[in-house]
Amino acid sequence: MTANYDPTGTIDLLSKVLADSPKLTGAACIGHHELFDAKSPDETPETVEDRHERAAALCWQCPALDDCTEWASSLSRSARPAGLVATRAPRPGPRPGRPKSAAS
Repeated sequence: MTANYDPTGTIDLLSKVLADSPKLTGAACIGHHELFDAKSPDETPETVEDRHERAAALCWQCPALDDCTEWASSLSRSARPAGLVATRAPRPGPRPGRPKSAAS
């Protein structure tokens, strides 16, 4: 499989993926990603709320908050990161279950 590996292609792909990412110099979240992550299946809602409160406290002190907020606001809901971003906790998505059928 590595015989066909093209490092130039990988670099080009990463450059395209990261092209629209903001340059958040001095961002307080660096090194603390676990605080910002979305709820994992084994976490209680209270644990997630506590984590996100600590993450938001970092955000409020962050020198990159304005740029982060502007970037996050520019994304469609489906393109936003799953966890807390720019002091904003993720909105719960639709609840799992059977789709409602149309009235006959």
